[in-house]
Amino acid sequence: MAADDRLDIAGQRGGGAVVRGVAAAASRLAGLMQGAGKPQILFVCTENLCRSPMAEGLLRYHLAQTGSGNSFKVGSAGTLVSRPRARPDPRAIRAAAAAGVDLARIRASRVTERMLAESDFVFAMDRANLHELLKRSPNGHDNRISLLLSHIPEIEFEDVPDPYYGSVRGFYETFDLIEQAILSIIARGAIFK
Repeated sequence: MAADDRLDIAGQRGGGAVVRGVAAAASRLAGLMQGAGKPQILFVCTENLCRSPMAEGLLRYHLAQTGSGNSFKVGSAGTLVSRPRARPDPRAIRAAAAAGVDLARIRASRVTERMLAESDFVFAMDRANLHELLKRSPNGHDNRISLLLSHIPEIEFEDVPDPYYGSVRGFYETFDLIEQAILSIIARGAIFK
């Protein structure tokens, strides 16, 4: 990526640098996708109520800013879903809505072997979910699975904190951390390979 196309991770949501960076990455993707289907991206947490829906909504939001939202199939799931088809936690919805990100259509679902086989990229929110995904992953698909935060250069921890048992503030902090990872993934072209 050219220096002018770099995403400003600290930039404001929807700011010019962010949109230019995503647009440049989306343009590269169009060239890579000649004749290929839509790349499928899956975000996975435990219950699919907080972290993975926020990640799904954030990636959709940032891709839509450039008109490339239809170039990907983006989803989320949980490794241990006790309430299938449940809406995301209201606190996650509130934190996302404050940033202009809509989670209204997302419903909780349990990750399946088929989802893992069909996904080009699977981002786990923490090490416990990563280990579970690697156990469930079809042969030859392990290289598609990674920790979401491993895509932020020089971060000092690996797990996205689960805000479920905490305060509303924790949802906003988790949302911001996930957004840093999403923007880093886009800026580094991780989903365009």
